[in-house]
Amino acid sequence: MGILYALAGSFRQQWKVSLSSQQHLDWLLGILPQIFIVLWMAGQGDDRTVFDYVAVGSLFWVLWTMTVFRIGSSLTHEFYEGTLEAGLTSRTPLMLIILGKSAAVMVLSLIASTLVMVVVLGVLQHWIEIASIPLLIVSVCFVTLALFVTGFIFAPAMVLLRGRGGFYQALIPFGIVFTGMLYPVRLLPDPVEPIARFIPTSWAMESVMRSMQTGSLSMRMAGDWAVTLALTLLFLALTYLMFRVVEKRIRVEGSLGTF
Repeated sequence: MGILYALAGSFRQQWKVSLSSQQHLDWLLGILPQIFIVLWMAGQGDDRTVFDYVAVGSLFWVLWTMTVFRIGSSLTHEFYEGTLEAGLTSRTPLMLIILGKSAAVMVLSLIASTLVMVVVLGVLQHWIEIASIPLLIVSVCFVTLALFVTGFIFAPAMVLLRGRGGFYQALIPFGIVFTGMLYPVRLLPDPVEPIARFIPTSWAMESVMRSMQTGSLSMRMAGDWAVTLALTLLFLALTYLMFRVVEKRIRVEGSLGTF
């Protein structure tokens, strides 16, 4: 129960901070014109499947753009804002504190990006054709979880790699290309497709496409979910190990500046 209380507390704290900030609005205003253009172009073709895939993927494109920097920089911000020491004196593992705060950012961003996509689709007067809404909801949950974990791994990684804010200017396009959000990763060149296959969202997006087209649960869809879950757990395990390295260095060496 203590873990749940800690997660809930850090979630509430970050939720209040995020609501009082205009960062979400700034991100949305910056990406909105791109969403309009991409969806308008997708709607000009004769293949309805392309538009449906891009429309759903654009939701996660917005979500990725809004969250990867804030989640990935969360641990670094704790240091610069002077709140890291308080977290280290707590009995709660540092990873859980950052996890709760990152989850608040993710949930608020998901709400904002969903509203934006509804507005954009309404203005364009194009709607998504869905064969099975329940299966789509499950698949979307898998994509959201995979996207969250993919972004969360950068929280300790950016500290260990001494990453700076400008790093995300390259990371955001990388995510769009290799996560399968706007097109199936099987369309990538053969030399780079294995990179995308290592990212859990690429498998989850395959299940999204199957739920919209077939409308029935299949072994291939269940396989996509299983691989997504396995890779998500692998990413979480790697994140846990990196957080342990961060905590050890701070406690032994006494400063993040020594990284």
